[in-house]
Amino acid sequence: MHFVLGTPHRVTPVTSRQHVNAYTRVSVLLVSSFHTSSLFVFFSLEMVESRQEQHERLHTKSYRNLAKAREEAVRKKTYDPQTRSQLKHIFYRCFRKDPYEWQLDVTEAILLGLDSVVNAGTGAGKTMPFMMPLLLNKHRKVIIISPLKVLQVDQV
Repeated sequence: MHFVLGTPHRVTPVTSRQHVNAYTRVSVLLVSSFHTSSLFVFFSLEMVESRQEQHERLHTKSYRNLAKAREEAVRKKTYDPQTRSQLKHIFYRCFRKDPYEWQLDVTEAILLGLDSVVNAGTGAGKTMPFMMPLLLNKHRKVIIISPLKVLQVDQV
């Protein structure tokens, strides 16, 4: 929301938003005119997303990208729409527990050729999405390079 104040009596809104919340950045610029002996105050109220709002926006965008890539691959017949359920079934058969949904999402993204970033704590299961494609095809090979020794020294 931007406001230009010309005199104390007149406020002209340039653009406006419905509400202002705690995540609003306010900028103020004071300009005086010696010609007219006026003081101009420029307010700039910029809506800033909270971390939760940013996370939700990026989460939605990621799932849209995954769905779009899945639909394209199915249309081109380079991806079986049953892959996700097959992964879930094979994973359970091998490990006697269901994979996390995010593990299936990342595995699908890898299979579809999408770039993926996983940010999770130690022991959360980040390596599994790279291993899960091997469950579908025993002839496939995966090379994982992980500096675990360096990380181990760093965290001790």
